Amino acid sequence: MNKKSFSSYKKIGFLFLFISNITFAQFSSITASSIDNDNLKIDLTFDQEIYSNSTCSTLTCIEVTDFILSLSGGDATLASNLPITITKLGNYNFTNQWNNPPVEPNNSGGNEDWAQHVSTGLLNDLNENTNNLNGVLEIIEPNPRAIPGYTYITSYPIGLSCAHSYYRSTTADSWSAEKLKAQNAGGDLLVYNSPEEFNYMVPGFNDNTTGVGNTWIGLSQDRTAPDYLERDAPALQVFPYTNGGWYWDDGTAMDNSAAPLKYQITIALNGVPNGDELVSINPITSPVSIFNCAGVSANSQINGANQVYLNDKLAPFITSTTISDDNTSIRVVFNENIFTNASSNPILTTDFTLSSCSKRECCKSNVNKPFGCS
Repeated sequence: MNKKSFSSYKKIGFLFLFISNITFAQFSSITASSIDNDNLKIDLTFDQEIYSNSTCSTLTCIEVTDFILSLSGGDATLASNLPITITKLGNYNFTNQWNNPPVEPNNSGGNEDWAQHVSTGLLNDLNENTNNLNGVLEIIEPNPRAIPGYTYITSYPIGLSCAHSYYRSTTADSWSAEKLKAQNAGGDLLVYNSPEEFNYMVPGFNDNTTGVGNTWIGLSQDRTAPDYLERDAPALQVFPYTNGGWYWDDGTAMDNSAAPLKYQITIALNGVPNGDELVSINPITSPVSIFNCAGVSANSQINGANQVYLNDKLAPFITSTTISDDNTSIRVVFNENIFTNASSNPILTTDFTLSSCSKRECCKSNVNKPFGCS
């Protein structure tokens, strides 16, 4: 009896050791996640570079098929269990690419809040209201195609399924108009996500008529940003550069060198979120899809760092109304807490309007028909 018990303990101990080894040979890849206000883009933060194979000796693609989505709670549902797109966000300092350093950007024309890609490949700040330029369209797809209003420039990284394709618009317009045109074409204005991408495009494809030279790109200055600063005085035209409120269109700061690695995915939804929807993002584990440089595979996470709640987009509505016996007050009940603005300030009397009609007239109406009408 004692020998049998001892033998069982030995087997259990061995089993525990075996499981422990498996757990040690994986890592939790996502360390933080956040979602934009429109519930379209989710930023995934990683504490180390990730790869789609067990070696980091060659450039590999992180693709939408490397991650799986799930959603629980709320009213909205996922239109797809896979991300629609995935792109790596830049985590390097791009401020040394301004033209004529350290003079630019200097806001010399006033309201110069948009970035021009000059013919040298460097950047200049311009006022979009007084300058019309061609825009550079960037689409997350590897193969070129005919897009009305654009001519193809190149694709990068060459030969990989995760390559982005770049196009130059055939007509010049304001920065805002070129951005809208690019979005309507299925992409957005060019955003540099790595020095390798920039060094591929410049000087190789920075021609003024067929490349990225003298164009609008997806970089602009946010005057409401905490780090906003104009270098319109000589005393401010010094190194090292600060960000000055300049941000890429994916939300990345221009001087983002100290930021952790991030990938941005886009998702598709059915229905209107009420804020109770919890989205979980995990790497595909069968077969294994994500590795670190040591060849260790990523596991499905349970620490919550890979989860985000969708933002409530369901408009509040009245669920019931009752009037006092003396007809001097009406109690109005909503489906949720309501405020006068997005800053959660209290409701004001001016937030409501009143109208009246006879019961007969109201019951005939197809709009705002009261309870009790037959």
